[in-house]
Amino acid sequence: MKKVFLSLVLVSFFACNNVAQYAEAIGTLSSDWESTTQLVTALTGKISGAQEMLSGLQGQMNLTDEVKGLLSEDQLGLVTQYITQFGGFNDVIGNLSSEVFGFVGNWQEKAKDLEALTSGLEAGKIEGDIQAKIAGLSTMVTEAKGKVAGWEETLSGTTSKAQSVFGQFKSIIDAVMPASE
Repeated sequence: MKKVFLSLVLVSFFACNNVAQYAEAIGTLSSDWESTTQLVTALTGKISGAQEMLSGLQGQMNLTDEVKGLLSEDQLGLVTQYITQFGGFNDVIGNLSSEVFGFVGNWQEKAKDLEALTSGLEAGKIEGDIQAKIAGLSTMVTEAKGKVAGWEETLSGTTSKAQSVFGQFKSIIDAVMPASE
């Protein structure tokens, strides 16, 4: 009986040490995951803000018959072009939003795998290939950081272009509209 007990203690000790060897890697992964989650969350907020801003500007790009009557043919062609371009920017941001929110769903699903690692570390037992799980989630963090940088660039470039087009639209409209008292 003593030998069985001693064997169980030794197996338990080595099992815990086996899991414990991954403590630093899991801790680093957890920290990287959290900081990347914050980047993704901030980006989703920026996308929502951009969508609201673009929607507000697009609402100001309606051409009434009165305004159309004040515009020359060339001006009408330009403002119509600007309205079309602006709609394209809304499409880009809408597609970006869909892509990012699709990624968020996958990110949240994979967060469960990270939770299993951290919980398993605390419990002293993790099922499966620990190294492969850590490597897979670490790769996802690295890829996410790259994606966020690309998405940020797309968002920034698109909103800048949209604001420029709106400014050009507004400049033409303001030039033909009578000054209000």
